Amino acid sequence: MNETINTLQADLNQAEESLASITEAIDAKTKELATEQAEVQRLDSLILLKGDKQAMVDLVAVRATINGINEHIQELTRAQSAASARRDEAEAELLQARIEHGEVEGHLTPEELAKTATELQVKLDKITHAAFKKLEAHNNACTVLTNLSKRAKKLRGEEVRWDHEVGGRVSLSTISDNTIANSLGRYEAPRLAKAHEAKLKAIREAADIQREAADIQREAVEMSGFMLERSVRAS
Repeated sequence: MNETINTLQADLNQAEESLASITEAIDAKTKELATEQAEVQRLDSLILLKGDKQAMVDLVAVRATINGINEHIQELTRAQSAASARRDEAEAELLQARIEHGEVEGHLTPEELAKTATELQVKLDKITHAAFKKLEAHNNACTVLTNLSKRAKKLRGEEVRWDHEVGGRVSLSTISDNTIANSLGRYEAPRLAKAHEAKLKAIREAADIQREAADIQREAVEMSGFMLERSVRAS
C-alpha cells in the first residue's frame, strides 16, 4: 500500500479512537447523571413524606453534582462534535488519496493497462496473422481460379465481364473487424443478458405493484358503494 495512504489510514484510526473515547466518556457521564437524578427523586420523596432535614442538605449537594455533570457532558458533546468532524475529514482525505492512487483491487495503472493491451495485441496477432496467411493463400488461389475461368470462357467464345471472379475471395479488413467485434460481443453477452433480465424483472415487479394498487382501489370503491347502500337502506 502507498506510504501516503498508510499515514492517512493511521490518522483516521487515531481520529476514530479519539471519537470513541469521548463517546464512551459521554455514556459514562450520562449513566452517572441518571444515578444522581434517581437520588434527587429519592431525596424529594424523603422531604415531601417525612420532612427529612438531612435530605434537604443532601439534595442541595446532589443538585450541585448534577449541574457539574451536565456541564461536563456539554463540554464532552462539543469535543465529540469536533472529534467527529476530524474523523470525517480524515476519512475524506484517505478516500481522496485512494482515488488519486487507484488503491482499489482490480484497478490497473497506466503502465499495467499498456502492458495488458500489448499482451492482448500479441496474442491476437499470433492467432489472426496465421489466419490471414491462410486467407491470403486462399485469395491468391482465387486469382488463379479466376484466370483459369476467364481462359475457359475465352476458349468457348463466351463474354467475360470485367468484374468476373470465382472462388469466393475474402476481405482481410472486414474479417479482422468482424473477428474483434464478435469476440467483444461474446465477452459482453453474459453481462448484457443479466442486465436485460434485471430490467425485465423490474418491469414485472412494477406491473405487479400497479395491479395490486388497482385491486386495492377497486376494493375500496366496492366497499364505499356497499357502505353507501347500507346507509341508504338504514335511512
